[in-house]
Amino acid sequence: MEEAMTRYVCLATEENRYDFSLVYSKLFQGKSFVTCLQSGKALLLCHDDLHNEEYWVSGLKVAEQDVEAMKAFFTTALPAFAPAVSQY
Repeated sequence: MEEAMTRYVCLATEENRYDFSLVYSKLFQGKSFVTCLQSGKALLLCHDDLHNEEYWVSGLKVAEQDVEAMKAFFTTALPAFAPAVSQY
């Protein structure tokens, strides 16, 4: 049995505030389950996904001027998990 770790964070930029929950679990294929608590939008996110800004910026409703700050945060906040089991 795995125990998932959950972290709640509030990030403030010059113009916006973001509240996220991050659930870390090896059962998410090495990704973290990130939820924007303001919009209710959620997605699976890992370090590799940070290069695909179209995926996570729109998915988490991040303002264009805040993308670099959010990317810097997620770079340090997302762990480098390996998947627990192969999916196929």
